[in-house]
Amino acid sequence: MFLIRKTTQKLKLASDASYIYERGTDEGRALDSLSRCVEFILASGGGSIACNIIDSRKQSDYKPRTLKVNSNKIDNILGINLSDTEKVCILKNLDLRPTISGNNMILNIPSYRKDLNIDEDIAEELARFYGYNNFPKTLPTGQSNTAKVPYIYDRDFELKLKNIFINLGFYEQNTQALTSESTLKKSLLNVDNHLRIKNPVSSENEFFRTSLIPNLLSAVKLNNAVNDLKLFEYNKVYFPPVNDAKEKYCLSAIIRNGSYRAIKGVLDTLLARLNIDKVIIKHTLVEKGLWSPQKSGVIEKGNHDIGTIGEINPLVIDNYQLDNDLLALELNVENLKILSKPQLFKVIPQYPAQVEDITLIIPENIKVGSVIQSIKETSEHIIKIELKDIYQRSYTFRIYYQDLKKTLTDNEVQSLRKEFLSILKKEFSITQS
Repeated sequence: MFLIRKTTQKLKLASDASYIYERGTDEGRALDSLSRCVEFILASGGGSIACNIIDSRKQSDYKPRTLKVNSNKIDNILGINLSDTEKVCILKNLDLRPTISGNNMILNIPSYRKDLNIDEDIAEELARFYGYNNFPKTLPTGQSNTAKVPYIYDRDFELKLKNIFINLGFYEQNTQALTSESTLKKSLLNVDNHLRIKNPVSSENEFFRTSLIPNLLSAVKLNNAVNDLKLFEYNKVYFPPVNDAKEKYCLSAIIRNGSYRAIKGVLDTLLARLNIDKVIIKHTLVEKGLWSPQKSGVIEKGNHDIGTIGEINPLVIDNYQLDNDLLALELNVENLKILSKPQLFKVIPQYPAQVEDITLIIPENIKVGSVIQSIKETSEHIIKIELKDIYQRSYTFRIYYQDLKKTLTDNEVQSLRKEFLSILKKEFSITQS
């Protein structure tokens, strides 16, 4: 019966036969069916009955089954307490002929009700005829389990990172963990620092990768006709078992025909979405090889190494036979997750902000991020700074001044402006245009 019902639902082909046989045929109605059949034959074809009915089954096979159910258990299943009178009335109408025996009810189950076998079946019949709309409206009680299930990989943070990059116009790729010796050498990576399989299937799948950048470079090579290509990959990298080294998740991205400012903007957007601030980029600690020693840096916050950002080594680009500048970043997902903080929402200020644009002439060796940080630290009333335009060494910033308790006057804004201009001139030799 179960297979018939399952097949009917899967194929969505309901019929009279499926309706009957998924519930089971009624053996107790065999004699009634035979009598009705004989009646039709006599009425339409004539003739007479030659003998009495011969039945090989026992008379007890026709009798209804007996089922004992517990009234208290049924009330627990329903969630409401029905009186014995209500229960008996409903069950009588269902031809179950109930009798009360203490806390139990004795029911006579007809042969055509093969679906009634346990207390829950009887509770369902009572609920159906009592009326689902008559049940009181209550909210679920108890507490839900908020703890993470052990040994289950939580994809929430992964999906958050992927959505950020997809929203920034990147396309995702997913590659296998094994690579070849030739790929490592083209990428100027040390082969000895990679785990090697003792019995590789082929030379193309011999080493475990320690970086996702070579896979991205191969993808750029395959999509050589696309000029403004933006790719990223979220996957595992593997390290030899030295100290605490192990497999870890890594997020890498690459931009073709971009600029350092573009890849830095991607990093800034990611850090802002994760609510990570006060991150520094050290341009003197990048090892030679895959990355350009002069135009790349290590991303750090405190004692946490977040990753690397910058240009790909020109020698690597030549080895892959590419003729475009490639900028990339590679991030340690574990440290990103540790440093990320939940987004906090603030009450909308009652008083409006004063907004002004100011153009500064910044020397070549000064980082714009240091300038912005220095302006913000001047006063708590400087709530936001945006870089709006760049022309040669002239940088135009949009500065927002705001006080939560009142509207700032022009004189107060002027005083704040003079204060941070004085600091910038003293610390960075920056002047106003």
